[in-house]
Amino acid sequence: MEQFNQYIESILLRDESYADRLFPVKATLSTIRAYSEPLEKVMACYEALSKCSFDEIKTSQKHRKSLAKLLAHTWLISRTRTDTIYRFCLPFSVLLDQPYVFELNYETLFFDLFSRPIQTIEYPKPIFHSVKYEERLALFPDLENLQNLSLATKLTFALLIFKADAISGILSTEDIPNLRLFKDDISILEQKGLISANPSDVDLLATFGYEDLKRFAQKHDIYIFKKRDDLINEISQKISESEIRKFIRPHLEIVKPLMPKIKQMQVLRKFMLEESNRLSIYLEWVALKLCGIPSVVAPLLVKRTLPGDVIPRPTPKKKDYHKNLYRSEGSFLNYYSKREIEIIKSFWDSYCDKVIAEEPVFDDGVKKLAAYMFEIGAVEYFIKSLGKDKKLWRSIFAAFVSSKYRKKYKPSPQLLTCNGCGAQFREYSVSWRLIQCVNGNVQFCQFCYEEILNHDYCANNAEMEKQDNAKMLENLHRLYVSLERIPTLELLKNIPTRIPSHPTEKQIAVGKSLLVMPSQLLYVKRFGSWLKSLEMAGILEGGYRKTARGIQVFANDGHICLSLAEKVVDDWLNAHHINHEKEPKYPFHIEFNPRKLMRADWKIEDTFIEYAGLMEDYEYALKMVRKKSLAESLNLDVIVLSEKDLDNLSLKLERLLTR
Repeated sequence: MEQFNQYIESILLRDESYADRLFPVKATLSTIRAYSEPLEKVMACYEALSKCSFDEIKTSQKHRKSLAKLLAHTWLISRTRTDTIYRFCLPFSVLLDQPYVFELNYETLFFDLFSRPIQTIEYPKPIFHSVKYEERLALFPDLENLQNLSLATKLTFALLIFKADAISGILSTEDIPNLRLFKDDISILEQKGLISANPSDVDLLATFGYEDLKRFAQKHDIYIFKKRDDLINEISQKISESEIRKFIRPHLEIVKPLMPKIKQMQVLRKFMLEESNRLSIYLEWVALKLCGIPSVVAPLLVKRTLPGDVIPRPTPKKKDYHKNLYRSEGSFLNYYSKREIEIIKSFWDSYCDKVIAEEPVFDDGVKKLAAYMFEIGAVEYFIKSLGKDKKLWRSIFAAFVSSKYRKKYKPSPQLLTCNGCGAQFREYSVSWRLIQCVNGNVQFCQFCYEEILNHDYCANNAEMEKQDNAKMLENLHRLYVSLERIPTLELLKNIPTRIPSHPTEKQIAVGKSLLVMPSQLLYVKRFGSWLKSLEMAGILEGGYRKTARGIQVFANDGHICLSLAEKVVDDWLNAHHINHEKEPKYPFHIEFNPRKLMRADWKIEDTFIEYAGLMEDYEYALKMVRKKSLAESLNLDVIVLSEKDLDNLSLKLERLLTR
């Protein structure tokens, strides 16, 4: 399993932010390695159960041992926040071991679980991808080469299938962290003819965006107003191979592509999702049956979103979530302890004890842990018995996750006051993801943080639409004052990553402003554009104008800026009395600037300043690379600013203040 451990580790260690989003902390790697050992046994249980019909499992005790073993092994794998393993491994287990189908009927399972036919569910609906029997059979010849491969190689193949672009079928190796760990597996898959590390030029063209393809085709006098696939075919037929390779080459320096060679890749992906959904519903059914959920609760289950669903999150409404919230905290915890014992007795038997005893990774507290996670999962079903407000249960869950898995941040049970709504809350009631987002500096409650950090989504609701124009402009100006800079659209879209960069006082001021401010969509709807909103709020004192080349904004010193971000920088230079030249030309260079047309954004004495605001644009990024090469060749002093630097320009431009 060493290779599998490396696989999991590579996912978590791709970069710090990704690891924190995907899994609580790196310190849990040892736990993951321990959990990886039972995976083979879980897959063996699936193999035994997959050959049975739903009715056979439902009515017979023949497979009781397999079910007990499956539950015992999967609870610690899929119910203790090890989402990484569950997400990347279990959905593929049935398919990749042998090409058989888990023979469980959707309709029967759903009816038994929810006490009503699936066709009657209006919202939310589980997403099923119907795969025809003939299409499913067509997959098996392609997958025969997988049967004798190792688990790690199968998982690598599954990762390739799910990461591959849905349109082109091409996979960028950037999408696979630490590719060196997969080198042997990719080599094996290539030998088996399942993937190709050398796609054709036509295949590689499919990795480019539609706009890039149109620009390339237009340069060679090809009619561009056609479908993407037709345009690629036209390019491959009318443009020479050397020109195509010249166009592709800069792209390949950044992206090294792989291409799965399965003929039915889309069918395979649908089939894997379908089996995953089927198993998810089945495990829900098993859990409810073993827990003895009364039939009177069954109609309430339609409110439960099944695993694998992609359902939009409803917009939160302003409510007093905190009323009487912690009054009965002690009695709730006592009730929980008693309920835990009841749940254990309802599903645990001697065979489960035997399974646990065989696994050294499971400690003596496994029953309590399994029951705890089971209880958290069942909370959504007991809506009436737990009352309307389920926040306390979510708080207990958040406290468990934070204290168990978060080493960097250790939420305490101290009582705090929210700077947004004024309600009292306990620090551990804020989810670990939000705690991580604000670097442990908790200043708002869970619900206020959700509205602040998801402002673009949460602030677009009926209550915010009730604000009149004057109030909206007042709130926008309040945000401008608290930010101490112009609020650009880019800033508002990236609030979660920008909040921690501010001091505590500024975080509180910005958070309060966002809580009462509608989304930018409503500003555009009321005032015509975001720029017009800023002007009417008294933020753009110099105004702006529209030209054939775009919108120009005037800085406080009269300089013309091509974006709000440029105005922020120009105004900062002016406020600090730094003499600066706008749009200066770079010196001549025979290779990088032969016609002396290349310009910087500002120049202070012998220092050039560039604001790199469109790095996602391919041609703009290439131009910035040329400017970098020019600066290195002529030994020029160049400061490059990004959108994030605008929050604290004094830090980035500190050396200019001492001149």
